[in-house]
Parts: sequence; C-alpha cells; structure tokens
Amino acid sequence: MGFADRYELLELLRDDGIKTFAAREIASGRPIIVYLLTGVQPQRSRELLDQVSILKERNAPELIETGENFGTPYVVTETMPGVLNIRQWLVTIMERYAAPGPAGSPDHLTRVGKWKVPAAPPSPPPQPQTGP
Repeated sequence: MGFADRYELLELLRDDGIKTFAAREIASGRPIIVYLLTGVQPQRSRELLDQVSILKERNAPELIETGENFGTPYVVTETMPGVLNIRQWLVTIMERYAAPGPAGSPDHLTRVGKWKVPAAPPSPPPQPQTGP
C-alpha cells in the first residue's frame, strides 16, 4: 500500500522547506500531521530523520510512520496542539522520551541537535613512588 493509499493531505499548514500538512489516515479516519521534507538539504534531512529514528527505537506512540514517497522523505505523527513544525515536535517528544541525565546536571540529550558523548577527562599523571 502506497503513501496516497494510506494518507489524505487536507491542508498545508506551513512551508519552511518542510511542508507540514493537516492530514487524515484513510484506514482509521483519525487526524494526523504529515511532514514532507521537500526543500531541505540532504544533510539536514538526514539529521532530522536520525533524531526521529531514536523515537522509533523507543516506540514513541506519537510517531506513526517514516518513509519516502517518490524520493521525498516524510514523517507522519499524531497531532499535537500548538505544534506546527517538525522541529517543535521533535523537541516536545524528545523531552518525553530522553534518557534521564546524571543527578544534578541538565539533560543535554533533550535538545534537538547533534548528540555527542563527552570525552572523559584525562587521567592525572602517575605520582612518583618514594621508598620507606
């Protein structure tokens, strides 16, 4: 079953390089949001899809599907009041499903962007041993 067999695009809500549509899932009739990554540079598109794949691995129910339609990557999500672009959606959902950070420190994994594991601080040099 193809994209057009599963989803009906109803209204273009936003076009900032990523087209955001109010849509309907045909099989169930439920309202959804479809993000078409049409005017995004391939590197930026890959970064967004990498972040979305983290949510897919965590089984986030707000994420319905990702894929390609005639070479255009897309993301299908549940509707969320006040969220009109995929970046807002990612920030909101990442906050829900991010792994907890160490106690007393901000959790830097809840922010959208490239995630990097911080390098361990260098070990102190060994101290010379003195005899008894």
